Amino acid sequence: DVAARCLVHQIEEAEIIQEPFPHIYLKGVFPSEFYNRMAKDLPENKDFTPFNNLYPNGKLSPFRSIYTGKSMFWSSFLDGLEKGPTGAALCKKFGLSEGVTTTRLIRDFPGYSLGPHTDVPAKLLSALFYIPIAEGAAGTTFYTCSDGFTDRGEGHYEKEGFDKVWETPFDPNS
Repeated sequence: DVAARCLVHQIEEAEIIQEPFPHIYLKGVFPSEFYNRMAKDLPENKDFTPFNNLYPNGKLSPFRSIYTGKSMFWSSFLDGLEKGPTGAALCKKFGLSEGVTTTRLIRDFPGYSLGPHTDVPAKLLSALFYIPIAEGAAGTTFYTCSDGFTDRGEGHYEKEGFDKVWETPFDPNS
C-alpha cells in the first residue's frame, strides 16, 4: 500500500530530535490524495465513545473519545498501522524490540488538555498523527522539569514546575 510505504520511508529518513527526549516530527506524512481522503472520511462524533481518561482529580474527561465505528476505510487503516510495517519501522528507528501494538483513532474536543506527564512505563512508544483541516492550533507540548521538581506520583501535573521545550504545530498531515 502506497500510504504505508510512504510513512515507513518518512520514518526511516527522519532525523531523531534528542531534546527533551528522542522523538521525530514529520510533515507531509501521507501522500496528499490519501491524506485528503483521511480528512474527508473522518468519522462523525456519533461514531466515537467517551474515552475513560482519568484526570488526577478522578473525573472522566468529557473532551476525549475513541472511535468505535465500522468505517471500512478507518478499520483498514488502523489495522494496517497495527499489523503492518509502521510499528517495526518505529521500533527500529528508536532501537526498541518490537512489542504489542495498540492503535486508536481518538478525537479530542474543545477543552481537552493534559498537564505535563510521562506515559505509563509499559508504553515504549507513542505515535500521534494530526488530521486537522486547517493549520494554526497547538499540538502536543513537550516539557522538562524545572529545578527542584519532586514527582508527587499524581500522573498529570500543573504547568508550574515545568519548562516548555517545544510545542508541535497542529498542522495537517503531520
